[in-house]
Amino acid sequence: MRKPVPELPLGGALGIFDGLTALFVALCSIAVPGVVAAQGAASVPPGWRIAADAPADSAPQFQTMAPGWHVTMGPGAVLYNPAHVAEDRYDLEMEFFFFPGPSDAADGLVVGGKSLEEAPAFTAFVIRRDGSAGAIRRIDGITTQLRPWTKHPAVVVQRGDSVVKNVIRLVAERDSVAFLVNGTEVFRLGRDAAPMDGLFGLRAGPGTNLHVSRLDYTRHLAEPRARQ
Repeated sequence: MRKPVPELPLGGALGIFDGLTALFVALCSIAVPGVVAAQGAASVPPGWRIAADAPADSAPQFQTMAPGWHVTMGPGAVLYNPAHVAEDRYDLEMEFFFFPGPSDAADGLVVGGKSLEEAPAFTAFVIRRDGSAGAIRRIDGITTQLRPWTKHPAVVVQRGDSVVKNVIRLVAERDSVAFLVNGTEVFRLGRDAAPMDGLFGLRAGPGTNLHVSRLDYTRHLAEPRARQ
C-alpha cells in the first residue's frame, strides 16, 4: 500500500521534491488569488474551456504553468477540452497540489460530461482539503451526491499555509468504477451509478487554488481477466 504524501509547509523544506517540482511549487506560490486578480484575466490554455457553475465578478484564472496548469477560481467550474473524451474501459490519473483555500472546495476529475456550455451534465470524483472524498452528479445546476463525503487517511490534508500533493486515479471497468487516492482505493461505485462516458476534465471547487501537474488518460483495449 502506497503511503500518503506528507504535507509540505509553504516556503519550508522543499528538498523532499525533485528540483523541477520544487521550482514550480515556488512559482505557483506567487499565484495566490489576490495577486493573479490584480494582473487581469489569464489566458485559457489552447483548446480548453471553462464551464462555470455561476457568473462571477472577476474572471477565473486557468493558465499554463509547466509542468501543468494553475487554477484559481471564483465559482466552481469544469475545465475541459472538447477533444478529450473518455469511454468504455479507461484510467484517468491526476497529480495536483492543494494551496491554501476553502476547506469545502472539492477538486478532482470530471467524466461523463455532456453539453457543458448549454445544459451542463457531468460526474465528478473529488477530494477536499479536510481529507474527505466523494462523488457527485450535476445536471442543470442540481447536484446529487453519489458518494457521501467521507474522510479517508489516504487523502493528504491541507492545513494553514501548507502546500500538499495528492494523486487521484479513476479506474473505469464495465461493471464498476474505482476511485483511488495516493494508490489506495477509497471507494467504488457501480458503473450504472451515473454516466461515465463522455467529456472528461478537471473539477475546480468555489474559491479553490491548486496546481495540476499531470493529467493522464489511458484507454484499455485488451479484454480484462474474468473475475473469479
